Amino acid sequence: MRDKTVFFLHPRWQKGGVEQTNRRWASFFRKEGFRCAALTWQSNNDPDLYGDMDTLRASGEFAAYRVMLSKVNSGDILIVCQTYYLIRIFPFLLWLKIRGVRLVLAERNSFSQYNEYPVKRFVYFLLYPYFLKLFDRVIVNAQGMAGEGIYAAIRKNVLIVRNPRFSKDEVAYLRALKPRPIKSHIYTFCRWARQKDPDFIEKVAGFLEQRDIRFEVYCGETSKQFQKPFVDSALMHMAQWPAIVFFCSRFEGYPNLLVEARALGLPILFSHCETGVAEILANYDGAFEFSKDSMQSFASALEAAQAYADVNLSQVELPFIHAHSVEQGDLPKLREILV
Repeated sequence: MRDKTVFFLHPRWQKGGVEQTNRRWASFFRKEGFRCAALTWQSNNDPDLYGDMDTLRASGEFAAYRVMLSKVNSGDILIVCQTYYLIRIFPFLLWLKIRGVRLVLAERNSFSQYNEYPVKRFVYFLLYPYFLKLFDRVIVNAQGMAGEGIYAAIRKNVLIVRNPRFSKDEVAYLRALKPRPIKSHIYTFCRWARQKDPDFIEKVAGFLEQRDIRFEVYCGETSKQFQKPFVDSALMHMAQWPAIVFFCSRFEGYPNLLVEARALGLPILFSHCETGVAEILANYDGAFEFSKDSMQSFASALEAAQAYADVNLSQVELPFIHAHSVEQGDLPKLREILV
């Protein structure tokens, strides 16, 4: 009998938190006896991005759906990563469901991602509650996401699985890490994309330049003075050179950057984001919120973060790390989709 397979359907596979989570999930499913495959298009060709998964890289979106129909069979699990292409893929999913494929949606961003597109948001809010009933399970990575109105009709099928951010080796590394002084300069790690609010990042860069405060954005771009190439690991960079972490995303699910920064005990400058952020930073003394509507608000938060950096060391928070680790975190909850 052919081994059952878990397929991850995800466009634009790149180096990011979604892909890292996919690889960690795949490792879990392999231990449960499943093969794992990445089904993708418009993606980076770097084999390291896929871990030990088989890779089915199609020439385009609908070519990927054709591959899906030919490769995914009864008893397999198809994990659809993200919701923004649900309308286009719905007929294909319906056919797979009829064929006995187990369908799972893994949404890694808040529904607020559509707030800037009122017409699209309205259409999605009308249609998606019906589309979501097609899935055996919907997995989100933040409590706030599970409470969003879009999931009201299928609330009993929503499963919360926090990102398994830290591997066994990373936990061992962090456990052995000695406390270090925190520098007063500021950095962040992100794609240079609308989600991360590049317009506001540029505004902050100008504000900090006037005050001669070092600011670095590791985003893979280099056209502006503050932009830097991607680093291999934001976690390791922050561990080796502790400083103030900046965060201003328009929307998120459960951002790894904040998980990593809190795990290391770094001061965090952040703006409001509807899901994930409040959960990660709850009861954390090193978090300083500002409003994007007021640079005075940012200046006040910055002053508080710098004062925190002056009197505190970067020191790991082990219980928090364990709660987000592969070994002790939420991964076992994934067994619920195998039943």
